[in-house]
Amino acid sequence: TDGLNARADAARIAELRRLGGRIGTGAGASLQGFAAQYGIKLGENVSEIEAFQAIVNQLVPQQRPAGSGAMSDRDVQLFRDSLPSLIKTPAGNEIIFDTMQGIAEYRQQQAQIAARAQMGEIPRAQAIRELQALPDPLKAFRESRRAAAERGPAAQPSPAAPQAAPQVGEVRRGYRYKGGDPSQQSSWERAQ
Repeated sequence: TDGLNARADAARIAELRRLGGRIGTGAGASLQGFAAQYGIKLGENVSEIEAFQAIVNQLVPQQRPAGSGAMSDRDVQLFRDSLPSLIKTPAGNEIIFDTMQGIAEYRQQQAQIAARAQMGEIPRAQAIRELQALPDPLKAFRESRRAAAERGPAAQPSPAAPQAAPQVGEVRRGYRYKGGDPSQQSSWERAQ
């Protein structure tokens, strides 16, 4: 079930990324979200803001490790703070999206290997070797952050600046574009 949960998480992450790109997170979006809680609709994109917040709220309980017991209010707040939010900058949310996506894909790969072993397609020893050989899910994230730090803030594109459509075969944030809709996860594969 962890693999299925990871697949659902990946879909939620992709939708959050899409919504965040449309609404432009930051102080203005946060104010709109706050007002929307009280029935005050500020701006045209309030429905996207409400959807963004709803998806984040779906992800909060999933941050708790299974079997770890009940969550305190402080735990809930810490888990919420680890997720994308309206108040965070677009660049900060991108870092969180990339991290969450890498972990979700890693969990999916683990589940695929485990399923093959359970169905007898591969022996247990091979499954263990394959699990141990899985790449670090955060390696591409750390490399992109290190490269960005070396370039300095002046060399980095503005988070609000639109990015040109990727070319087939182009690698961005550790993923190679295969073609199709660039906003869909299925259009990308992990670059090796």
